[in-house]
Amino acid sequence: MNKIYSHSCIILGFTLSSIQAAPEVDFATHVNFGLGLSSQDSGLEGYHGHDLNNDFTLQGIELHLATKFNEYFDFNLAHTIFEDDRDFDNEWENAHANFHLPNQRLSLKAGRIFNETTSENSSHVHSWSFANSSLLTTRFNGEEGLISESLQLSWGLPGLANTYFHISHGNAIEDDHGEEEEEELQAGQVEGDVGFFTSSVTTAAITSNYRKDDFNQWFFRAHYSAGDNGFERNQIAYGMSAQYQWRKNGQEPGGDYFTAGAEWANKRVNFASEDGLLRGSDSELGLSFSAVYGFAENWEAGLRYEYLEGSDTLSETPSIERISAAMTRRFELNNHLNGHVRFQLDHINRDEVEDATVAWLQFQFSFGAKNF
Repeated sequence: MNKIYSHSCIILGFTLSSIQAAPEVDFATHVNFGLGLSSQDSGLEGYHGHDLNNDFTLQGIELHLATKFNEYFDFNLAHTIFEDDRDFDNEWENAHANFHLPNQRLSLKAGRIFNETTSENSSHVHSWSFANSSLLTTRFNGEEGLISESLQLSWGLPGLANTYFHISHGNAIEDDHGEEEEEELQAGQVEGDVGFFTSSVTTAAITSNYRKDDFNQWFFRAHYSAGDNGFERNQIAYGMSAQYQWRKNGQEPGGDYFTAGAEWANKRVNFASEDGLLRGSDSELGLSFSAVYGFAENWEAGLRYEYLEGSDTLSETPSIERISAAMTRRFELNNHLNGHVRFQLDHINRDEVEDATVAWLQFQFSFGAKNF
């Protein structure tokens, strides 16, 4: 037999044998909604596109689908319907194919992805530990976080268990929700809402999970992003985070658990005013500390402190301090229906507005597969 023909038959046979079985398909739907009551109207403002932000908000109906064809190829989709300024909107949060080499140390992701930046950037609303998103996600990545249409390569570093290097390149997805309003700028200010990645962006990150034993483990992350912003100039964002987790039952389900984490982020924005008279760069940092304790079978208490340094040059980027305390009651009715009810208090100290105290009541229901 001709060698080329023989090799082609082997490849074709491998391909057919790998897809002849029906692919594994998982579906899940997550519904998040809630309401708020604030001492000041400013306290009800949402920072993330899916934050609770009014007396009643549909944060999102998330539709997830995952299809696994074999150990080398799978596909993921996530579409969200949500309330935006009293109107309904929808978007694809991610839609990507994943390719894995047989040794599982190298994988390629292609399509619409969450970039590997701040620790919560790639988290969907239903998996947040608090009723609203981390301030670091929105200030350093954009209102929706940093989502791009990219190619991402992930490599398991040799000799380091559960440690991966990720690098991606593509085009950032610009947020275009809601109606644009003309912004009154003070002298010496430029528009702050364009100080995010809007086109070409490259992200590199190292993530690691160190498991001391079944009961104690650590998670580490370091990231760096560079690309073009709405000023059509370059900017960078970078940071680090660490989280410790303890589980009473180790790898077995149930039992008390405790997590504590800290995160630091920074970015430098190069800007130019529309008239070209004001050009330069500005930078700011952000910090976040959080702790969550799960106890008494499905009860969870959380505490979070966040700080954003703010900018005097970029408009709408004030200094913010926010303290959040949350109590969550989780429930599981059967293998395919679960969710939570969460009560949260926020105290917000923000430049140029009065301090606000906000009470949030959030509800979440999940239907379908648990692995989303």
